[in-house]
This record gives sequence, structure tokens and C-alpha cells, in this order.
Amino acid sequence: MNDERPTGWDTVVSRTNRQDRSHQGDIPRDELFELLASARRREIVAFLARHSGDTVQFENLIAVVAEGEDPDSGPATHRGRVTTDVHHVHLPKLEHAEVLSYDPEAEIVEYHGSERLESLLAASEDAGGVDE
Repeated sequence: MNDERPTGWDTVVSRTNRQDRSHQGDIPRDELFELLASARRREIVAFLARHSGDTVQFENLIAVVAEGEDPDSGPATHRGRVTTDVHHVHLPKLEHAEVLSYDPEAEIVEYHGSERLESLLAASEDAGGVDE
């Protein structure tokens, strides 16, 4: 992984045509629940859905996820753990479901969307409750 990452939360790499790549309900129900089982994946999907049509920089995504958590360790250690976890676990799982594309070389994430996933996420946020 390249340590020289761009900075700036609102940096947009490019625009995509979300309607062309969006899922229209083809993710099985059990997989939808599995995708949203992790608080980090929920944060990733929520962030990308808010930036629908944008290709975002990996570092921007990490900043949002790490900021939303309260680490017991120091900020640098926590951010490193978040980076590793998102890179090796969460983005591959979402990519496998074809919700997004992740290019680790270019360090960009392209969100394809999923109406069912976003609807389920919104319903879970409306229900409230305790996060992980």
C-alpha cells in the first residue's frame, strides 16, 4: 500500500453513471443482512451512498470510518487497524457483492449502488438501537 495518499475528505476523483451500474434488487436477502452486519460496512455504504455517482479516494473513506469510532489505542494505531480491516475485509466483501469496485493500486472506490441495500440500511438507521 502506498503511504503517499491524497488528503481532503471531499476530493472526488471522477463521476460515474450510477444508474448504469446500480443493482436493482439482485442481491439475495441473506447477503444483504450479512453486508450490513458490520458497523464499518454500514458506515462505508452510508458514506458512498451520500456520494452517489462519485469515485472516492480510499483515504477519504478511511478517514470517515476511523473518525466515527472511539479507539482505545492511539489515533495512528487505530487508523492503521481501520485501514487494514477495510482494505482486506470490508471492501472485498462489498466488491464481491458487486456493490462497489475497489482499485487498490489507484486507491479509489467506485460505488455502484444497491437500492435494496440502501433501503435496508435506512430502515436499520430509523430503527435505532445499539451499534456494534
